[in-house]
Amino acid sequence: MGALAAATAGAGAGSATIAGAGVAKDLPRAFGLARKLCDEGVPGACTRLGLFHEQGWSVAKDMGAARKRYQQGCDAGSTLGCVALGNLVWKGRGGPKDGTRAVALFTRACDGGEAPACFNLGVMHLGGDGVAKDGARGAAWLQAACALADPAACRDAALLSWEGQGVPKDRPLAARLFLRGCEGGDAQACAGAGLAYSSGEGVQKDEARARALFERSCAAGNKKACAAARPATEKAPAAP
Repeated sequence: MGALAAATAGAGAGSATIAGAGVAKDLPRAFGLARKLCDEGVPGACTRLGLFHEQGWSVAKDMGAARKRYQQGCDAGSTLGCVALGNLVWKGRGGPKDGTRAVALFTRACDGGEAPACFNLGVMHLGGDGVAKDGARGAAWLQAACALADPAACRDAALLSWEGQGVPKDRPLAARLFLRGCEGGDAQACAGAGLAYSSGEGVQKDEARARALFERSCAAGNKKACAAARPATEKAPAAP
């Protein structure tokens, strides 16, 4: 589906978080510090060191070394390390591609509260990428990411329930998920919630609230919602 077309971008999620503030100001010093702390057993430092190797910051790019450091971080309790290692394993970067192992790594990270890991599990199961295709499990993982405040996951989970793709059609659930995604700042989720209130599907029809949601979506950059936000156009709003 269209909303999931860019989902694989989530495979790189977390780089900024792993890097930490101010890393770019002095990469060699930051690399040395990360290596020292990793050697001393600091999990997050090993994960950060892996990112240096993956991105080629201050050292030559080396996906094998990145895997090694991410593994150290993950084994020591860094859930971000598990996400980062899962990304490499999933895509076969720096070593064999292994969907089963990637699922295990993402599951561990998702259970530890990492929304990108839950999101990636949703993408894998919905697309049958590295695992057997399973719409219900994919939707469940997206909802788990949504519960961890990932607005894009809320939007995609809502679209699945709204359209009945891989899961039973459930407009009330879709409306709730759209609203949650909208609250998190996702423009398409706001449009989806607006469509629900405009049509009265899944929620009680409320044109004023629908217009407000379309206006919010429009303000967030969704041009398709702008016409629906204008009063008196009387044109049925397009699907989000």
